[in-house]
Formats: sequence, structure tokens, C-alpha cells
Amino acid sequence: MEYADHPIVALFRQRAEQLDAAREPRDADEAIVKLAVWMSENIDRLDGDDIEALVQVGGSMFREQLRRRMIRRVK
Repeated sequence: MEYADHPIVALFRQRAEQLDAAREPRDADEAIVKLAVWMSENIDRLDGDDIEALVQVGGSMFREQLRRRMIRRVK
């Protein structure tokens, strides 16, 4: 199965389309903070692989948000 066909990826795509349709801001800060808070509240229920996967997602989001901020400053 390709990742693009994965049912959870499809849910991500659907949510992204809903956010676009609602003209939600593209600022990921709120999502990053929600992920961090959720992780801290549930850290005792997560195993090492879960934590690593979620930190990878959060790190990617954080890096992309930082890149967008740098681009906005240059413009």
C-alpha cells in the first residue's frame, strides 16, 4: 500500500480540505501546541515508538513553521 492510499493519510487530507474550505489560517502553532500538550498529558501511556513517531511529526511541523516565518521576514 502506498502512503497516499493509507486511510489515516486520507483523514489528514480530508481535514486539510475542510480547513481550506473554512479559510482557516495556515499557522501551525496551535496544532503544534495541541500535540505537545496532548503528549505531555498522555506520556505515561505512550511507548518509545509512539513517542518517537509523535516527536517526528511535531519536529517536522515545527521546522516547517519556522521555515514559513523566515520566508515571511524576507518578503
